[in-house]
Amino acid sequence: MTQAPKITGRLIVTGINIGLFPVLFFFSGLYYTDPSSTLVVLLAYANHLTRVGTERPPFSNDIYTLALGILALAFRQTNIFWVVVYIGGLEVVHAIKTLNPKPVETPSFQNVSEQIKFYVWRYSLGDIHDPSLSLAQPIASIGIAAVCNLPTVLRRFLWPHGVVLAAFAAFVAWNGGVVLGDKSNHIATLHLAQLLYIWPFFAFFSAPLFIPHILNIVITVYQKSTSLVRQQPSAAPPKRASSIHSVIAALVGCGALVVALLIVRFNTIIHPFTLADNRHYVFYVFRYSILRAWWIRYALSPAYVVCAWLCLVALRGSEVSQGRWIRSPFTTAPSETPPSIPSKGSKGTNISRTEADSESPATSTMLIFLLTTTLSLMTAPLVEPRYFILPWIFWRLLLPATPIPSLSTPSQTSAVGSDTNQSKQSKDGSSRGGNYLPILLLETAWFVLVNAATMYVFVTRPFYWRAPDGSLQDEGRVQRFMW
Repeated sequence: MTQAPKITGRLIVTGINIGLFPVLFFFSGLYYTDPSSTLVVLLAYANHLTRVGTERPPFSNDIYTLALGILALAFRQTNIFWVVVYIGGLEVVHAIKTLNPKPVETPSFQNVSEQIKFYVWRYSLGDIHDPSLSLAQPIASIGIAAVCNLPTVLRRFLWPHGVVLAAFAAFVAWNGGVVLGDKSNHIATLHLAQLLYIWPFFAFFSAPLFIPHILNIVITVYQKSTSLVRQQPSAAPPKRASSIHSVIAALVGCGALVVALLIVRFNTIIHPFTLADNRHYVFYVFRYSILRAWWIRYALSPAYVVCAWLCLVALRGSEVSQGRWIRSPFTTAPSETPPSIPSKGSKGTNISRTEADSESPATSTMLIFLLTTTLSLMTAPLVEPRYFILPWIFWRLLLPATPIPSLSTPSQTSAVGSDTNQSKQSKDGSSRGGNYLPILLLETAWFVLVNAATMYVFVTRPFYWRAPDGSLQDEGRVQRFMW
């Protein structure tokens, strides 16, 4: 069982910062259900961390999990995605990782068919390929393992989540829809543009956290340009692997830009509430951006892609983890020793993580996070910052501590094959967040500044809704600016 992280000043500041997250902080002072809804989902997540720390959760904990799931749905129906898809998905992965198959050496293969049979066999036993995000490759091992061990997965972890899902389905059938109340203005509609808007939202509120990564890029460019100037004509050409990596990155970037442009062209939805309610900041964001001129919405597409790239790069962290779950048919240099397997009598391996870790999250965790975020946003026609609260919190919890780089240290972000430097830093602890505290304090200051500004505008800048003839509307009630 993985020990709980030691409570440090860095963790305390991180917790304070999550509590100061401006959208959540602002609505904590108003009569909105979002703070309570968020609290219940986080309680469910904390309970999940307890569950994956045991070999088999007791029945009483299953009932507690079920109660938290139902309570989360009572606050907000879209919480089904976080308590079932996200937390349930993480528990599926954990159940697979506790199967503990006997390790074997990777044999030599005569053909591709033998290779496929071997890896499907290993995956079916639970010997999956789930590296950290910094070593991510396309994976199918978790799906194979889950299907081949479905009774174990369902018996150990999933039945309470399945009951919550069944209760949600029954509610939708009884209610005639997901939404309680005004169903006519909250009809589920495919709205993929939400998956573009979320990344600038993250980038704006978490701007201080990107400083180490931006500095890494600047330092890398500087070091490469300096080395090119000093390089002799007879110097060896750059490694082919690095060139291939650059080509793939460029192709992925261009593909993402094309997808963003297509979404903007065919799936930009402007909800009537967005244009009708000038109390919300989203009204002004839309009014002075994508509604300003037809071409602006297309011009913003590169910004969406860059912000998404920054958010995903931040999750990679600064360390490459050579962990237990490396079992890929694409690995060209297999480990000389079999990976260590938890003992049969152990209580389990807590694979879930928090910001306390400096290693990036597992690939499966990131895929489940992206799937959950997509499902929770893609059917909402209305763009509301409140809808981004839970995605931001879980992204923030997954974010590894990335220290501020220095010119004397080669950049970790861009280095392909820099395992030596990373292993040295890992040994002396220099990349474990030792100089990460200033970044966290800067995040604190940024949140305090944003909160102070929004509260000042809310309190000191009231206004009234007036008709074209100057008469008061909404019975003369005072209106105030808000998220």
